[in-house]
Formats: sequence, C-alpha cells, structure tokens
Amino acid sequence: PPPEQVFYMPQKPYNVVGTLSSQMSYPFDQPIEKAELHKLLSTVGLSHLKDRDQGVENWGETLSLGEQQRLAMARLLYHKPVFAVLDECTSAVSASMEAFFYEELQRREITYITICHRPVLKAYHTTNLHLVGEGTRKYTLTDLPAVTRPREAVCTELSVPGRTHANHVLPEKKSVVERVLRLIKIMVPGTNRRIAIL
Repeated sequence: PPPEQVFYMPQKPYNVVGTLSSQMSYPFDQPIEKAELHKLLSTVGLSHLKDRDQGVENWGETLSLGEQQRLAMARLLYHKPVFAVLDECTSAVSASMEAFFYEELQRREITYITICHRPVLKAYHTTNLHLVGEGTRKYTLTDLPAVTRPREAVCTELSVPGRTHANHVLPEKKSVVERVLRLIKIMVPGTNRRIAIL
C-alpha cells in the first residue's frame, strides 16, 4: 500500500515541539479546524488540553506517557489510515481507553496489526502471528477463538474464515517491520482483519 495508508504507533509516541494542531497533523504541517481538534481531544479523553491549543509546547515533557499515547490515538483517528501497526501503543492507558480505541478502529474499518505481550489484547484480534525467530525466517499464523472482551466492552466484528498456516518460510531474511509490512501488502483493505503479534 502507499505509505500514506499505513500508520505506525509506537509505545513511546513521537511528539513535535509545537501546537496541538501541529501535533495532530504530524508528519504533515497543516492547520486543523479548532472544532475538529477539540472533538478529537474529547474523543480520547484529553478535553482538558483544548485551552492549550494555541501554545507552542514540548508535549513529550509536559504530558504523561498515558496522555501522549491518547494524543497519538487522536492523531491516528485524524489521519484515517487504511492500515495501522500498533506496537505496545496502549501500555500506559486505562483498560477502558484501550477497549474504546480498539473498538473505534474496528468501527472505522481500519485494519490493524498489534505487536504486544499482553494476552488480554487477543480479544480485539482475529488472528495470531508468531514469529519463530532465531534466524529461521519461519512464522505461524493461526485464528484466535472469540473471547469475551475486557470490561464487558462490546463491538461488532466481521468474521474471518478459520485456517492455520504452519511454519511458512519467508523468501529472504527481513526485520520484523519488513515482515509486518509484507503482511499488510497481502491483506485486503476493509476486511477488518486484525492480527496480534504476541
């Protein structure tokens, strides 16, 4: 897919020194309407920041990690990507915010891949990708059973036909990011396929 269709969210978000508008539009430098900015902030529980939307700040120093992660969630929702690669990006937010975020991605039909260590996140995914490692270039791809969502969160899902692929060998040695991008290329936008890398 074109780069603008893929959004990467790391555990420690990159924060620009600037206004909240520049924070939201990063990596582009384009103004955001005040009403839209306030709506995005409210969506992720950061409405207390709306009075600071004109000031230039170092947001990486003034916000807690949880607030930075919620601001990154708002940034992702603003950019509306087709695919999202989520690398431990909800580690510092509440369980209810985490549930809201994953449900919002599903509601907006954003296909996502999560790199995580917490089994509770399986509830928001349909497929598990396990990278064997140790230079083998092998992985397994298995369907995840439906489980009850944490905090009784409820969301509509599209079903994916069950299947298991065992020990596929990648054609050449690649980094984890390259492997994830390769998987994105074979996924179909709008199918709402959700992959967890545990």
